[in-house]
Amino acid sequence: MSRRGDSDDDSCGKRKVAYVYSPEYIETCDSLSKVPNRASMVHSLIEAYGLLKHMSTVKPQVATIEDMAKFHTDSYLEHLHKISQDGDNDDPQSVDYGLGYDCPVVEGIYDYAAAVGGATLTAAQCLLDQKCEVAINWAGGWHHAKKDEASGFCYVNDAVLGILKLREKYERVLYVDVDLHHGDGVEDAFSFTSKVMTVSLHKFSPGFFPGTGDLCDTGLGKGRWYAVNVPLEDGIKDDRYYQIFTRVMQEVRAQFNPEALVMQLGADTMAGDPMCSFNMTPVGVGKCLQHVLEWQLPTLLLGGGGYNLANTARCWTYLTAAVLGKTLSSEIPDHEFFTEYGPDYSLEISPSCRPDRNDAKHLDQVISTIKGSCVFLVMTSLLFPGNAHAAMKDLSSSSTPLSSLLHYPSSKTSVVPFSSSAGAAASPGSTLSSAPLSKPQPFCLQTGPHLLASMQLQKLNSHYQNLAGASAGHPAPGGAQRGFTASPLGTGNQLLGPSGGLGGGGLGVGISMGNQSSGTGGIIDFDPVDEEVLMSLVVELGLDRANELPELWLGQNEFDFMSDVPAGC
Repeated sequence: MSRRGDSDDDSCGKRKVAYVYSPEYIETCDSLSKVPNRASMVHSLIEAYGLLKHMSTVKPQVATIEDMAKFHTDSYLEHLHKISQDGDNDDPQSVDYGLGYDCPVVEGIYDYAAAVGGATLTAAQCLLDQKCEVAINWAGGWHHAKKDEASGFCYVNDAVLGILKLREKYERVLYVDVDLHHGDGVEDAFSFTSKVMTVSLHKFSPGFFPGTGDLCDTGLGKGRWYAVNVPLEDGIKDDRYYQIFTRVMQEVRAQFNPEALVMQLGADTMAGDPMCSFNMTPVGVGKCLQHVLEWQLPTLLLGGGGYNLANTARCWTYLTAAVLGKTLSSEIPDHEFFTEYGPDYSLEISPSCRPDRNDAKHLDQVISTIKGSCVFLVMTSLLFPGNAHAAMKDLSSSSTPLSSLLHYPSSKTSVVPFSSSAGAAASPGSTLSSAPLSKPQPFCLQTGPHLLASMQLQKLNSHYQNLAGASAGHPAPGGAQRGFTASPLGTGNQLLGPSGGLGGGGLGVGISMGNQSSGTGGIIDFDPVDEEVLMSLVVELGLDRANELPELWLGQNEFDFMSDVPAGC
């Protein structure tokens, strides 16, 4: 922010931006009892700074019940419509639909939900039609609503509707949530799919709503590893938040390779918000926004929380200017709500003296865990690029050639296409360039093999190299491996064979590390494998009979799959 007045940032001054607005829409959004007149305050400040002339204003459509039923259940929408007509807050069924204390029933609430849902759908359609590069709906971003339940002031999950609309054209959509609260409704909606990755940075504390979004919550089924949660403590400020954000997003982008982006920018993280939790300013959030805008993806920006109305208007006005590449004067212009910005009448928000309770060491552990999850996502996609959760026995019988790509820029790593033939894997030490892929792969590991999940892969690789050597008459460290020679896990009788690829019928990724040689152990032979991660790998590979796996010797720890993995897992 500057006192020099408006100036252009050439790097983004020509960005095409669509701003969803109509007087009727703002009036409808002002009726929400938890944030009365907030929509008008935000729009008026954006207008007072002269930003409307730099954007195309788009009149929002009102969502039909069919539009909202793309996510929400018919029964929920019908009930919301019924009670909305007379403001009946005593209907006994309302409790079943989450309508009550934090989502009170008021007359016209269905019209509000339809207006917000329609506005976000309108913004998403502008992106699909390539009318803009960034579309903005500051009155949207209600991320707690479930398919059949209102929650946390949210009656319709417009973020989910917007993502579903973008999925009509884009294969992979990334959702990023920087609201104070966990974006549970959006994560739940896409927890079983690998087409949408959700990332949420939020306060996570006992008793704090909604109580979800722990570090270990990573998605379910085919969507496992496609949910990233960054739990934070009170008092975090701009610099540390931005550092965490960029480290997480670099990993997410490298592994997921999104084609479109939806970002929820709730302003309840601001210093001075009644939530009294984070200690952020618009400058810090703006840096995070600029980081993802540099990806030059079709981007949908939504609002969310923000209960200090003046600070919320300050924040979203500043972010609008950042998208447009404009620098704003610190002095609030004279307009309808000017008196709400006293006593300093400044656009700036100053952080308070509250302590930052986020321990640096703990945050490093959080980041390391997230990086490990991202690499695990890559690992399963590399093993099964067509379907990371298909059963191995199904793949071993497939006649369709498989190809994948693993790239370690800092190592002498061979990248080899592989197929269902046993001879497809390259021998250690070979150097081959990757064959052209018939279809672009969505995942490419861009970081060195220093992360936890990558270590598990290397450990398994070196371990099975030793087992393969033992089965050929050479002793293997750790003693005899009961059950290995009898393992029916494909014709190769090994999971990760001596060639550096995946055994079991010859399926595998041909990888040879520059510091490994044939018949020798891997670079972390003497480190124990994390049993929880290894168990996760078993489940991810679809191995549904525990007795198909050999007993493993993991450093000093004996881990018996036959006793520790339930049959039919």
